[in-house]
Amino acid sequence: LLLGAYPAAPLTPPLGELPALDDTALARRLIGLGGMSSTLLAYPQWLKAAADVVRDDLRVCHSAGFAPDESPLPVPLDVFAGTADPLLPLARARAWARHTTRGCRVHEVPGGHFFAHDPAVGFPAVLRRILSESPLNPR
Repeated sequence: LLLGAYPAAPLTPPLGELPALDDTALARRLIGLGGMSSTLLAYPQWLKAAADVVRDDLRVCHSAGFAPDESPLPVPLDVFAGTADPLLPLARARAWARHTTRGCRVHEVPGGHFFAHDPAVGFPAVLRRILSESPLNPR
């Protein structure tokens, strides 16, 4: 199971305050994190559409949970955390280990919260390497 930029339960999900913000405030917060282009601020109709999608994404993320009495998953976990991610410090990424019986590897990747979207990070190459090491890879 591949996970990235999100804390393990029962830790508080990041960006919990965003759905309540108005479109401009939400955009400015995401721009500051590198997750949205400032160009959207000049186009209110695009900004509204983007803000609605972000709110829906956050609702889905915040609705996920792991009950304290649930058994750990019987699959290995690979967790990705940006080295400069203000929302998911490495210690919070490591907390995923308690949710598996098959091992948990935490991979630090350069970048912030949106490291997967930053071409300079080269995340596809990192992901390809991890997947090629998988015991499920038919090689």
